[in-house]
Amino acid sequence: MSATTFYPCADSAVHMNLRGVQHLEANRFLEAITEFSRALTTVKTVLSQQDSNGNLIMETDEYATKEPRLIFQFAEPDDDDDDDEDEDSSSMKVDQQQEEGSPFIFKSAIVASFSCRASPAQDQDDFHSLVKFSSSILFNLALSYHLAAMEHASSNEQKMKRLLQKALTFYKLAYTMMQDTKNNGVMETMAIANNLGHVQLTVGDSDKARQCYEHLLSTIMFVADTGDRNSIPQFDGFFHSVQAVVLPFGTTAQAA
Repeated sequence: MSATTFYPCADSAVHMNLRGVQHLEANRFLEAITEFSRALTTVKTVLSQQDSNGNLIMETDEYATKEPRLIFQFAEPDDDDDDDEDEDSSSMKVDQQQEEGSPFIFKSAIVASFSCRASPAQDQDDFHSLVKFSSSILFNLALSYHLAAMEHASSNEQKMKRLLQKALTFYKLAYTMMQDTKNNGVMETMAIANNLGHVQLTVGDSDKARQCYEHLLSTIMFVADTGDRNSIPQFDGFFHSVQAVVLPFGTTAQAA
């Protein structure tokens, strides 16, 4: 069964987004931005296909017994080594950042895919899934501009700032859309707060950067209270960002 039966063109957007993620992981930022932009345009087209009652127009398949549903997850880095080596490498990177005093950048893009479900889909669920897909692509666009900007940090400050302004715009759009549709999960909240803080700090707005990292800190404390710390591989990186900007050095050991 083809996902296009239920989401006209949405499966194309899924593949565009995936290609964008692959380009991003290979540091091909221009290509990533192109694919994410195409994916966003495609999803907007799907969302614009509504009937007079505001419901999404979708074809039916008389032979279909399950319906595809969009699911989202953050991309994981390639694991060429064993888990112990990965953990050691991650710790070394965070330690290096702590020594340098620079906040952590969350670099994992959001991957969308289809999963089949047996229960009939509701139009509202379809709509919110596609809106969440839009916000995920906006995050990926922001991340692409963010990482592209940091490539020019030492060579072209003007270009870096232009790219960071675009990253700032897309991070804010992604967060606003997630808030409006109540699609902001813990990881999404932490990733956007962390990276927004890094962008604001880099462009010289320390007050707004601090606000972002304070929001990140409140989410970190929530995660710690619920015992979900181990479910977030980048937890130490997020904590380092807060440590570098918000927490007095004397309180970090207790907070960790």
